[in-house]
Amino acid sequence: MLVSWYLRLADPGLGTPAAGIVRVAATRTWLELGFPDPACRFAEISAVSAWLRELRCRDASYARAAVSLEPIVRLEDQLHAILPPINQQLARLHRAFAG
Repeated sequence: MLVSWYLRLADPGLGTPAAGIVRVAATRTWLELGFPDPACRFAEISAVSAWLRELRCRDASYARAAVSLEPIVRLEDQLHAILPPINQQLARLHRAFAG
């Protein structure tokens, strides 16, 4: 059996795709065994909800709308780690075309 709740991702007045409601679900067994005290269970649901909201909008400095940014930000972090900076690449291209 599933326990589900609805999570508002952002203020709907913002007009961004992040402004929506999603359904979140966990198994009842997991909640009851992991958090026998009902107060702890509600605290866990709140913590999971807060984590999902944070995950959705992890990087506030990101220039695009906050739509499922976690995979995008992780990919960018990995690309930045293996690729030289764009300014360095541009300088190489300018030198190649100038010579």
